[in-house]
Formats: sequence, structure tokens, C-alpha cells
Amino acid sequence: MPKISIIVPVYNVEKYLSVCLDSLLSQTLTDIEIICVNDGSTDDSLNILNKMSQKDSRIKIFSQKNLGAGPARNKGILNSIGEYIAFMDPDDFYPDKFTLEKLYKAAIKNQANICGGSLQTYENGKVSEPCFKEAVFEKEGFLYFKEYQFDYYYQRFIYKKKFLMDNNLYFPDYRRGQDLPFFIKAMTLSEKFYALKDITYCYRISGNTSALTESKKIYDMLKGFEDCLKFTDLHELYNLHYKIAKRLNSYFFIRIFKIPLRKFNPFVIVQLNKAINSINITKVKELDRDFVIKDTIEKYTLKGFFKNILSIKEDKETGKTVLYLFFIRIRIK
Repeated sequence: MPKISIIVPVYNVEKYLSVCLDSLLSQTLTDIEIICVNDGSTDDSLNILNKMSQKDSRIKIFSQKNLGAGPARNKGILNSIGEYIAFMDPDDFYPDKFTLEKLYKAAIKNQANICGGSLQTYENGKVSEPCFKEAVFEKEGFLYFKEYQFDYYYQRFIYKKKFLMDNNLYFPDYRRGQDLPFFIKAMTLSEKFYALKDITYCYRISGNTSALTESKKIYDMLKGFEDCLKFTDLHELYNLHYKIAKRLNSYFFIRIFKIPLRKFNPFVIVQLNKAINSINITKVKELDRDFVIKDTIEKYTLKGFFKNILSIKEDKETGKTVLYLFFIRIRIK
């Protein structure tokens, strides 16, 4: 049995894939398997995988049609045989050759279901510290998740496979935002994790900050928000609940909702309302009494949506009343 199975979902990453795999193959912990799930790539990614697997039998390739990173990781989990599981995005890499050895030794020594370290970001050839202080551990030892309450960068941890299987922990079938529900549930069920000060993951920042333009991805991301808000409310993780509500209320709306309202799938509007209604406003206001749902969100609620698709205005040039129905101008005589 390999000590660690590293699962890599692969979709059109020919530019970075070799660097990623080299960082895995160079690890001093050699008793590993590298499970690469080709998620319907249309570039040269599969050829790169085939060539590298011929050189090192620890690389195992599985293929599927393009279903997204979540189902690809789940396929990897089901086909893994390692004692622990690690997740690597195909454009990222480990900071040094000792990473997996340090993680595995710490996990075994402390009998930890989850063990992880600090994060380092990588952009334009330069490394730097992440913008979130919670992504860096200042001391080694066990941390209780109720005290930690952070939901980003699950890739810097390894997870005991038996723990994942016993708790039926898989990634939801979402095109975006599938990692946060998985991570929060795993951490909550484990109750505690073992933290290392060492950097255990290099997260590549691509610089792509454009808005999401596919309704399916926006819908799935909002499903992820709803899952996390409901789960954190149920388990009384209110610091994290507030962080997620705050994120929904600001940052993601700057990125996501640059799309004209008329191009939105109505199901996205419905899902947005479900996510908003999952916020425990009472608990959030205990942490931030000034918290309100911003106007940018209100515009996309069901009330705001129908207000926009059915409105009456006065034509400034003619002075006549104009009805807008589904953004179609209809003059009222």
C-alpha cells in the first residue's frame, strides 16, 4: 500500500503540467502513487501524462469526459489505494522535495486524520505569502477547527483515506466552488487537525480575474455558498459563517455579476435567493452590526429581477410613458 495517493485533476494545463508532476516525482517520500484524472482535455495534456507515465510507473492515468474537477477528484479517491490522500491542482507544485515526507511523518506520529502546513503563493516567477493570515501556521501542533474556522487552500493538507471513506466525504458535483464544502465538512467531522509551520503547498496565481460568464458555473458557485452557509449555521461555526456571508456580499459579486441582468438564467436568480436566505442574519449581526445585503445583490434577488424585467419609465424626449417588458421597449399611448 502506498503511503500517500496524490490526486491530480487534469484539464487543458499543458503549460504547467510537467512542472507539477516533476515536483511530485522528486519527493523524498517515494512510496506514493500519482493518480491523474484526465477530465476531457483537448490540448496536449494527455500526451504529457502518457509520456511521463512511461518513465515512472507511479503515475496512473484515468480518463473521463469533461465533468469538472470535483468528479475528477472523486474518481481519484475511489481508485486510490494510499494510506493518506493529497490533492494537487495541475498548475501548482510542492515547495521542496521533502514536503510529503514531512506531512506523512507528522500525520503518523500524531495519528492525525488531517495534517497540513502553510501556503505560499506563486505569481510571475515570484513567491510570496498569501493574503490570508489563516493560511500560515505560526506554531506546530493540533488545532481545533472550531477555533480555526477557515475554508481556503485544502490542498496543503493530507487526509487519511479511511477517515474520508468512513464519513463518505467526496466533492459535490459543481463546476465551481466544490472544494469549500468538502474542506469544511472534512475539518468539522475530524474536529481537529495537525498543523505544521512548514510551507507545504505552492499555489499559482494565474492573474485571470475576469468575471464568470457561464450561468452553470455561477449557479454551482452559489450552490457551494448555500451548502457552506447551511453547514456552518448547523454546526455553529459562526465566525466562518460570517466570513462566507461577507464574501458572498462583496468580493464575488464584483467578479461574478458583471454580466447584464438580461443574460442571466432565471435559475441563477433562484439559487442566489437560496444562498442569501441561508445567511443567519441574527448571528452575523452579532459579529458585525452594520452588515447589510448590498444593493448589488438586491438587484439580483427575485424582487429585484422582476423589477428590472417589468418596469415603467417616462421617455425624456417625448414625455410619453414607456413599458419595458423583459427589456423590450413597449410604448403606452
